[in-house]
Amino acid sequence: MTEQRKNEFLSLSLAHAGELAYAEEAAGSYELLGHLNRFFRYVTHQADRVILKDEIRACQAYVSIQQISSPFSLTVDFEPTDETEEALVSRFAVIDVLDEYIESSSGMQPAGLALTLRLRREGPTVQCELYAQGKATPETVRALA
Repeated sequence: MTEQRKNEFLSLSLAHAGELAYAEEAAGSYELLGHLNRFFRYVTHQADRVILKDEIRACQAYVSIQQISSPFSLTVDFEPTDETEEALVSRFAVIDVLDEYIESSSGMQPAGLALTLRLRREGPTVQCELYAQGKATPETVRALA
């Protein structure tokens, strides 16, 4: 996730939280700020490599922010194997896969996106496979670590 994309994402999300607060939707604003807090802590983390389960938690916060802030619906299922949860991966590796797909699909999915991210060991690396709902073949395959 580039610095520009991180800043854009956080800025738009904070603006949306402000809109929710102004519209007196305190519950939605509070929920969004909680997810932003978790995501921002991850963004400001110093390590270049992180445990995959921490990357997945950051992805879940990212998805929750998207669900509240975006006009289309988004659901993402994460399917790590037991052997991959403790693996070290580059920070933002999974988020980048997800973010790139969402950005490329935002105009094409008026009803929303339902995605599955399968994370499995492939030799010495962890492989991320992104599947769109109802598809048997992955839309994206990327080696993470």
